[in-house]
Amino acid sequence: MAIQLLDAARNEIPVKFTQFSGGERHVQIDETTLGSLSGKVVVRAKMASSHDVM
Repeated sequence: MAIQLLDAARNEIPVKFTQFSGGERHVQIDETTLGSLSGKVVVRAKMASSHDVM
């Protein structure tokens, strides 16, 4: 699944993707980046298969 995060000015927010041992996907935002965000954050996700939903 492709995930994109955009800040209020429509700049892309860098994220790190990891996967837990059970297969669950995890998205992380750096602590410094997270602290600098204000206003709305847009999250876009493109699902390619039913596995992306589960």
